[in-house]
Amino acid sequence: GSNDGQSENCRFPLQPTSEMMVTNAKPNKLYMGPGQLYNDLQNLLHDLNVVGQISQLISSLKGNYQNLNQSVAHDWTSGLQKLILKKEDEIRAADRCRIQLQLPGKQDKSGRPTFFMAVFNTFTPAIKQSWIRSLQMAKLALADENLLGWFCIDDDGNQIKKEKHPLLMKHMPVMMAKQQEFKVECAAYNPEPCLCEESDPNSLSTEYGF
Repeated sequence: GSNDGQSENCRFPLQPTSEMMVTNAKPNKLYMGPGQLYNDLQNLLHDLNVVGQISQLISSLKGNYQNLNQSVAHDWTSGLQKLILKKEDEIRAADRCRIQLQLPGKQDKSGRPTFFMAVFNTFTPAIKQSWIRSLQMAKLALADENLLGWFCIDDDGNQIKKEKHPLLMKHMPVMMAKQQEFKVECAAYNPEPCLCEESDPNSLSTEYGF
């Protein structure tokens, strides 16, 4: 019996933590962005389900084994749960740097418009926010109400194109005073992009600043 135990110890050396064991299962694994992270998460969830089934089978064993008992199964489960939480954090971090665009493609055989999805990953959330702000300003500049702002008349009466000019964001109601001296003749609105909450980089607003 003791020889069998020694032999078993040689075959099964001191067991590392379950988190290390699962992580080292695929040492050459490559992470290819958010898509791969989602795939990794699905694999971890699958493995957690399998370990749960193994744990139920272990509870039905008649003999006692050093590396095959409920305590070891619990360590496996705990390690996988930690890895799942870590992977979810990685996915959230990757989403804060991901820009997903739906772009028009070629028409199909029936002449109907088609679209395709393009995904870009930025290095930091701040770069994503800056890119989105630039996109919003570009869309605003292309609105019909802002097309006239691209050109102006110089002192000699010639039409010139302005590189920088204020953009009309939207019309707002104005309470008119009855007194003539308080009559509103002109109003300007200067949109300044702002981040509503630092914890949520997707909550971007351009309706800020006067």
